[in-house]
Amino acid sequence: MLDCLQFFEQERRENANIASYTQAVGWSGLFNGFATEKGNQSTPLDFLPFKDKSDSADKTLISDRTKKILKQLFDSKKLNPVVMSALCVYLE
Repeated sequence: MLDCLQFFEQERRENANIASYTQAVGWSGLFNGFATEKGNQSTPLDFLPFKDKSDSADKTLISDRTKKILKQLFDSKKLNPVVMSALCVYLE
């Protein structure tokens, strides 16, 4: 019984990380966009709810729809180049 509960708890944590990863990418890009040269650069993994399960977060890729929106924002010069460069790490 406890093994079963442990399995479901692990799945819940991994799913929380996967669901939060897109937001974590955005927040790290935002914070890095305002960071100074001497400031600490953050990674999306810093913003995940369960960092101990962070290896599961890389299962999520940015969707095609999100890529299209990012391209439109970048082309219209509404997206900060620093934020875009932080997001490019996660594009295929």
